[in-house]
Amino acid sequence: AFTKELKELYEKIHIISSSVYSCASHSLQCVAYDALKYSNPIRKLLSKQKYIFSEIALLVYNKFNHIGLKTSIPQGGWYIFLDFNQFAKKFKENNINNDQELCLKLINDIGLITVSGSSFGYYNKDCYYLRYSIVDLNFENNNNCIEDIEDFNLNYLSQNIIEGIDELDIWLKTL
Repeated sequence: AFTKELKELYEKIHIISSSVYSCASHSLQCVAYDALKYSNPIRKLLSKQKYIFSEIALLVYNKFNHIGLKTSIPQGGWYIFLDFNQFAKKFKENNINNDQELCLKLINDIGLITVSGSSFGYYNKDCYYLRYSIVDLNFENNNNCIEDIEDFNLNYLSQNIIEGIDELDIWLKTL
């Protein structure tokens, strides 16, 4: 509970606290570090995961650029920030007045789940930034396991992600 005079403090605390419930705790990171520095199979698995995610991140980056969204090349995360500001006029015409309303509209219209940029401190009223997750990988033919995959078929693995981007492209064109 914060008074109106402390709204700015509330917003800053909200941003900081979101990392507490959405990120690994410090103690868990220390345990993971100890596990990773000794285990060769885990290092091998992480190498495969790093390859998969870096290739899919590049695929997603190119796909978003192709449909006209501004973003930067992901460099190590499972997320990509998207700049929808070139669609601001269309959004306003369709009563989408901020990034949180855009998130809800995407969920309701095409089932695409994103996180608003304002959740990360981008509080400019007229800006539309979203965080998109690139973790919905399709491992169904491998029992959700990557250790048995010899040749990674990135298009197959990222099928759900690419279909979501294609749906977003259609939605933006018909808005």
